[in-house]
Amino acid sequence: MKKLAVIGNPISHSLSPSIHSIFAKTLGIDIQYDAVEVETKGFEDRLASLFSEGYSGLNVTLPLKEQAFALAKKHTETCSATQSANTLWKENGVLCADSTDGAGLMEDLIFKGLNIKGSNIVVLGAGGSSKAILPSLLKAEPKEVIILNRTIAKAINLAEIYNNDKVKVSA
Repeated sequence: MKKLAVIGNPISHSLSPSIHSIFAKTLGIDIQYDAVEVETKGFEDRLASLFSEGYSGLNVTLPLKEQAFALAKKHTETCSATQSANTLWKENGVLCADSTDGAGLMEDLIFKGLNIKGSNIVVLGAGGSSKAILPSLLKAEPKEVIILNRTIAKAINLAEIYNNDKVKVSA
């Protein structure tokens, strides 16, 4: 049995354990999937503890994604682009990280028959979720991505991270 968890704070509201358990059962995969509340203070020690308790993989949610990125020694290309991680695992004792939010969004858009290439895309908000999906959206070659945010400075900062002439900002 694989031991997995979603970590964050707060976490008691998470539907991930139910969703992943149903998915695994449907595919005949034997897993234990827990929701574990983890504080930002002492995060590194808590990660070490979880892996020593036998967890083989962790999904990371707020407010730990940027901390997870910083602690990981090996990052996927997308994870490096977003500077945040929502998935952690170990390979040969090395903490590895990925950011799968953008890939998940793209799969959903494709499943729904939506074509991003050459399209105008509007992203509402300039927070962590927007930061996590922008590399995948840009890779799909849209005509333009407009970031709408209440605070124009935050939208400008996000757009500057990607330094791409297709990314525009509006308030």
